[in-house]
Formats: sequence, C-alpha cells, structure tokens
Amino acid sequence: IWAAERDGSGVEQLTHFEDRQVLRPVWSPDGSRLAFSGDAADGYRAYVVDLTRPWADQEIVALPIPGAMEFFQTHDWSTDGERLSGIYRDDESRGVAVYWLEDQRCEIVAEERPDWVDFVHWADPDRVVWSEGSTVNAADLESGNTWQVLSVDPDGIVGLDLTSDGSELFFGRRSEQSDLWLLKLE
Repeated sequence: IWAAERDGSGVEQLTHFEDRQVLRPVWSPDGSRLAFSGDAADGYRAYVVDLTRPWADQEIVALPIPGAMEFFQTHDWSTDGERLSGIYRDDESRGVAVYWLEDQRCEIVAEERPDWVDFVHWADPDRVVWSEGSTVNAADLESGNTWQVLSVDPDGIVGLDLTSDGSELFFGRRSEQSDLWLLKLE
C-alpha cells in the first residue's frame, strides 16, 4: 500500500509484505490508523497499523477472529473509529460482520448470503449498509434487524459508497447504459 499527497508528491510505501496480496486499505476517521486485508496461509486476515509510528517500529499482527471463521476482510471504519465492517466466510456461510477492536471480537450481522457481498459501509454508528448482487441492504446493530433497502434486479450494483457526510449512498448499475444512482439515507 502506497500513499501520496494529492498533487502526487510525497510518495511513501506504507506496507511491506513479501509475496503477499494486500487489499482494501481504509483510513480511520481521524487518519491515524490504516486497516487493510491481506492473505495469510490460513485465509484473508484484517490488519490495523498505527500510522503515527514509523513502519520499522510496527509489529503487524492479524486481528484475531473466531475459531471457524476462515477470513474477515475489512471494508470500512465506524464513524467513532472503534469498529470495522467487512465480509467474512467460515465453513458454513459467508456474509457481513462487524469487528470490535477493543474487545477483539467479530459479530456476524447477516449470514448465509446467496450472492457475494461487497462494499460494506457505516450509515451511522449503529447501522451498516452493503451491496449484494442486485440489492442494497442494511442492518441495525442494536436491534439485529436487517432489511432490503433497494433492488435494481436484474442489474447488479457496482461501486456502492457513501457521500462524505454519510447522508446518501451512490452506486452504478451493471448494465449497458448505467447512470450514477443516489439514494438518501433516512
């Protein structure tokens, strides 16, 4: 993973993993940490590095995940910087999960998803949203409720993301003529 100033200056390599794939880097809300996923001998793992310390002083250790879980792949930080959202897979299922950094625990939010889940984001401190095939879905972490927000069936959803203020989602549709869609969160 490399970082640079907006004008292209100050290029700096942040991660140094030999012969390993590193993907989905996401900055913490305060910019002091970087979460990313990387492959390991036993599946993809999530890592968090403290960017206030030099790389040479870092001990990069994968976040512990529950026993049967094969991988947890990071997608986004919670607005308070205390949790990560992402996708998981284990022997039985795959789906959406939230990782609590302080407690080092991973909680499954939506399991046994039929389509591959992608682009998991925080709508606010208590709700996550994600795309799955042709749908946008949401979960309330307090109540445990999940629901479908929108379907664009038969097209798929591409590039789901949140606006910088977190009030709207934007995405494209997998079709010959795709527009950018904007969805207000309420």
